[in-house]
Amino acid sequence: MSLWDSYGLGNFELRAGNFSEDSRGRWYLNVCVPRASTMADESHKPSIGSVLDRSVPSVGIDLGLKSFAAFSDDRPPIDAKGFYRDLQPALARAQRARQPKRCRAIQAKSVLDAGWSAFRTMLQYKCAHAGVWFAEVDEAFSTQTCSVCNSRAGPKGRKDLGIRGWQCPVCGAIHDRDVNAAHNILAAGHRRLAEGIRVP
Repeated sequence: MSLWDSYGLGNFELRAGNFSEDSRGRWYLNVCVPRASTMADESHKPSIGSVLDRSVPSVGIDLGLKSFAAFSDDRPPIDAKGFYRDLQPALARAQRARQPKRCRAIQAKSVLDAGWSAFRTMLQYKCAHAGVWFAEVDEAFSTQTCSVCNSRAGPKGRKDLGIRGWQCPVCGAIHDRDVNAAHNILAAGHRRLAEGIRVP
């Protein structure tokens, strides 16, 4: 029997665990390890000043339905792989039938299918393991606010949901909707750090 140790478990003290089999007949070892040994020491985190002056890079991430995740740097977005598109026909039928409760249920299902919660949990764990800062911020108005001049001049409300790119009428900056939101989320994260507010 061979063991694929993808997480470097050989470096840890193994505690209680069990074996489980998935629907494809693959077996897994589920085992607990001491939490302290899997987390980076707080003292190894970069200083807040080095994050704020950008000598240590940081990234804002906007989670969405069209793009699962868009980033504030130059990396390409992660495609949502049709999580929402698969539900569009059912959503259209519910909208035509004027069934607001059904519409809300379908939209909530699409968010759950997109796996945002699992993504956040994994990201938080990986950041803690690597000894880097992680913060969730309120993304309200991040799509509407120009990340260059901070004017709230972008697409608003349900009627503008289809607008993927826009130009700020105040400063003229051209934005991709999701990337602009990621820039605003990064700025909100920097403000949190500057204010000294720790976010779980």
